[in-house]
Amino acid sequence: MWDPRLHVLQGPRWSRMVIIALALLSVPASLTWRIIGTDGKAWQRIIASDGEGYHAYLDNLIARGHLHQPRARPDHLTPTEGGAVIKYPAGVALLQAPLTAVAHGWQVFSSGPLDGRSAHYQLAVLLSGLLFLALGLIMVRKLLLDMGFTDAAVAITMCALYFGTGIAFYGIITPSLSHVYSFATISGFVVQVHRLINRPHRRSLLYAAALFGIVVLLRPVNALALLAVPMMAAFQPASFRGALRVVGWRGLLLAGAITMSIVAIQPLLWYWQSGAWWVRPYAGEGFYWTSPALWKSALGAQKGLFFHWPVLLLAAPGMVLLFRRDRITAWLLTVFFVLLLWITSAWWNWLYGDSYGPRPYLDHLIFFAWPMAILFDRVGRTTLRWAVLLIAPLLALQTLHAWQYQAGLIHPFNMDMEKWRFVALRTDPSLKGMLGGNFEPAPFSPNGLLALDHVAIPGPQRIAMDSPLRTAFTPPAGNELYVEMDLRRKAVELGDTKDAIVECLLLHADRTRITYWFRLNDQPLPDDRQWRHWRYAFRMPAAVEGEELVIRIRQPFRGTFHVRDVNVKLSAVKPY
Repeated sequence: MWDPRLHVLQGPRWSRMVIIALALLSVPASLTWRIIGTDGKAWQRIIASDGEGYHAYLDNLIARGHLHQPRARPDHLTPTEGGAVIKYPAGVALLQAPLTAVAHGWQVFSSGPLDGRSAHYQLAVLLSGLLFLALGLIMVRKLLLDMGFTDAAVAITMCALYFGTGIAFYGIITPSLSHVYSFATISGFVVQVHRLINRPHRRSLLYAAALFGIVVLLRPVNALALLAVPMMAAFQPASFRGALRVVGWRGLLLAGAITMSIVAIQPLLWYWQSGAWWVRPYAGEGFYWTSPALWKSALGAQKGLFFHWPVLLLAAPGMVLLFRRDRITAWLLTVFFVLLLWITSAWWNWLYGDSYGPRPYLDHLIFFAWPMAILFDRVGRTTLRWAVLLIAPLLALQTLHAWQYQAGLIHPFNMDMEKWRFVALRTDPSLKGMLGGNFEPAPFSPNGLLALDHVAIPGPQRIAMDSPLRTAFTPPAGNELYVEMDLRRKAVELGDTKDAIVECLLLHADRTRITYWFRLNDQPLPDDRQWRHWRYAFRMPAAVEGEELVIRIRQPFRGTFHVRDVNVKLSAVKPY
């Protein structure tokens, strides 16, 4: 029986042993997959994807000594009247800065390249990710033990989070992204709020204020974590009132000043980059507040939270137990989960790009850990052993999926039930990159999409290495494009469509500016000599004046196949 006023200290410290074991496991895993990899050079890709945008702050300071007119990948910059700014918040760079400074000092001492991307800088980011992964788990442990849960329940909850979700993947494999940093800081913030209420001290308030400022600086929408305050207050209202008396209004003002001073780092950096105190960094992107992809984001096979990480469903029976214990707190936690789902699924690209699983939810794992620990704490010892045996396959399956994703067997955003069945329990390296197709959400278009053109080719068309099917459009310049396409295809000989691709080009006077392609077949089939229907939808950058959009269905190697009922619809984002 758990009680928030008790800190259970009986029995062996299994949770401490779990923390040590998970830390020891993370180090060789990062050495194998993130430093060595399949080519011995995986360390060169530690800073990658959106992580390059986060690290661009440090890259510019290291290589150029300033941030004015920063240099970065074009898609990581947002143009303003005073010049481009880095579109990503500065929180990740702030938390990576200490170890990056150590790496920089080593480079200066050893006369190495001061480029922000050589080996020591890459390793600094990896160590930062591992450190904040460990800190996040430590904060989860601190909170649950402070709330009075048994040590065994805490240990099982941490194992469920580590093996049953993608948090270990993002700490070990993609440490340059923001999620382990948000996970650690949000968890630390909740710990300090709980301690402030249970053992009132101004120090806890100031720690919570500083951590909340970093949470917002990492990812502004994660300010949702502030709901932890009313949750804890409703859980122990008398203690909360006592905490308010201890800290006083001066303490609250000081806490607000600390939070605002940290959040103010971002406009200061914008001003340094462009001379503007306020910019809209994600220009051309936004939320569909009235039409979120709720079902897809929660349960869909493509990127659904509980589809990818079903162990988190254990929070549901824990919530039932919490409702029996404290109805107000349970309702507040329910409101938090609803808002988290709504905000996450309302983002125009609810898939959040090429990534493993629904990654934004990982930032808030501390809120899932609470009801999960309630469940593990309330069951008897015998039932708990059975529960561990029952969830172990879920943890093993998620770990396999993480490995499959890293090995290239899982598509980075275009999974569906048929593809999951195809890769189920498979580890054959020859399947790497074999999943194709493409079905992306439309670009952000608050005013809707403008239909530009439609091409229909009903009859069968023969496609071989020397005879692709070609469709061309001349779109207006300046607006992002959206292509919707469907067709039927049939191979002449078995396996003739194995290497077939759909290719999209933006070209001017036969000079190609953009090339984008994907496999024609969503997945390999035992027999591709039957007519099969495929659907696609994908985005293309805005065309420039006089540019042509060309879509080709082709066979780059030997083999012949036929397509029929080809329909291609081209749309563009309406001007705001």
